[in-house]
Amino acid sequence: MPRDIEPEYTDLPAAVIRGMTGAERMRIVFELTARMRRKIWNRIEEEHPDWPIWQKKVEFMRWIFDPEPLPRGLEESMRGQDDPPWF
Repeated sequence: MPRDIEPEYTDLPAAVIRGMTGAERMRIVFELTARMRRKIWNRIEEEHPDWPIWQKKVEFMRWIFDPEPLPRGLEESMRGQDDPPWF
């Protein structure tokens, strides 16, 4: 497994993963995805503490969509929305 994922999952043998139920594998996927979202958000907050929340959300979406551009109108729709992120 790649070494850029969470430590408790990097040493799981393929046979163990194959032996898991679909639900167990999906739980791992959702957990890793949630952790990655939090890491990206924390990095943006550290690098840009003075930005309003809506601007941080736009930057977060740039990370998610990279290398593709943001969907048309996304940034405009997020302007002024300073609700905390949903994750």
